[in-house]
Amino acid sequence: MNKQNFIGSLGAALLLATSVSTFGQSAWETVDDFQSIPGKGAAVAGLAAAGNGIVFSACMMGDPAGQQHGIIRRSLDGGQSWLNVFDVPGTTFANCWSVTVGPSGAVFATASARPPGSPNSKNWLTIRSIDGGDTWDIVDSFIASGLYNSPFAVVQDGVGRVFAGGMMWDAQGKHHWLIRRSLDGGTTWATVDDIPGANPAVMGMTVSPAGVFAAGRLSNAWIVRRSTNGGATWTTVDDYRVPTYGSYANGITSDASGNLYVTGAANLTVKRITKTHWITRRSTNGGATWQTVDDVISGSSNVGKSITADVYGRIFTSGQINSGNTSRWITRASINGGATWVTTDDYAGSTGINTFPRGAASDAVGNVFVGGQANGSDGVAHAVVRKLATP
Repeated sequence: MNKQNFIGSLGAALLLATSVSTFGQSAWETVDDFQSIPGKGAAVAGLAAAGNGIVFSACMMGDPAGQQHGIIRRSLDGGQSWLNVFDVPGTTFANCWSVTVGPSGAVFATASARPPGSPNSKNWLTIRSIDGGDTWDIVDSFIASGLYNSPFAVVQDGVGRVFAGGMMWDAQGKHHWLIRRSLDGGTTWATVDDIPGANPAVMGMTVSPAGVFAAGRLSNAWIVRRSTNGGATWTTVDDYRVPTYGSYANGITSDASGNLYVTGAANLTVKRITKTHWITRRSTNGGATWQTVDDVISGSSNVGKSITADVYGRIFTSGQINSGNTSRWITRASINGGATWVTTDDYAGSTGINTFPRGAASDAVGNVFVGGQANGSDGVAHAVVRKLATP
């Protein structure tokens, strides 16, 4: 190692070591607390961050007429101020689920929307912006059988391929795990992974040197699938199956070393007592083998919702801990590749009840963002984004 590289590595190591002190509760701040109007609910479902201070949140909100909108919000200053930049058109009920910023700067988001005159169906939508979020186009409107179709995850790789994953109902009422792919930056799309099963859904996607990965649930089991050929074919690399009561994955990420992390939940029975555990699993060999590295059991039900890795190698996983009628928003972090974990944010909102994290992202300078919903003093959900500034 030359002197310059050594100094750079030493600086990164010192930043990582000192960042432990930033794990205190006071280090996190709420940077967005949004409703369209007072008394109408809103929630964040997904987040993405670019390297130039731009942050996007995929949201849903209620309007004065009682209709639900799928929207994209954007911050140009690292989360300090926000504006709505997209509202799914032509629908009376929509959700925006996920958003990603690719290496080229293109932004993709996913949504599901009820078409006019179809009260019992939703279309799968993928939306693109090539000017940093100023303007947007719907580039994939996947109707399938005209029943319920929802893309919960989207990711881009380094050569312009885009992948959207979620779930679909067919004309016979069967449910499918579904992944769609574009090879030309979002202009055309095709289905590349389609598995029927009970209660299936792709909930998170990531790209690493080992391939493209999708995590979610299929037939009551936590599933991770991998493609090593750009999405042409897929294989299951983790089938974390819990007898009787089931398990499911919600979020997946990869760090700079190519390690993979998945978070979700498993219904485990210990001493004849069954509780929902918040589980995080890791693979250090491109998905070939996996092990559980964090198992949270605090309240009666614990669920990991989202996960992200920052430029310092820290891993952040967010979830909810339920006790009675109260749900708490929790973020846990590891600075040693998942070997040990600490709770870094225990967010109770303004009322101390019913806070739910849903999405997470980190930017190129080490800021970390977690989004979700929190009941406000009005008793209605607010779309909330929390930020941990770079150490």
